[in-house]
Amino acid sequence: MMMIIGTLVLLNAVLTDYRAGILPFLRLRLHLRIEAVLGALMIALPFIVTLTLPMAIMTCLFGVTFLLLAATTVLPEQACGKRRRDGAQSRRR
Repeated sequence: MMMIIGTLVLLNAVLTDYRAGILPFLRLRLHLRIEAVLGALMIALPFIVTLTLPMAIMTCLFGVTFLLLAATTVLPEQACGKRRRDGAQSRRR
């Protein structure tokens, strides 16, 4: 299971449309959603399959890290909220 999740994480990184992406196919917003789903899967994995205690702890910690990164990443369109608000006001007028 860990090999499959690791492969999915690498594919997600390679296929994302950002500076480090090799084949820009996925948008960053979708990348973060996939990362959050993989994080939740990693947290649930010790309860689904039998893992040794150190492996279960490591898997949960990686899952929590994935969820935190996905939740706290600021997307470029969120970073320039002032411009977006100004544009919304000009459209209303």
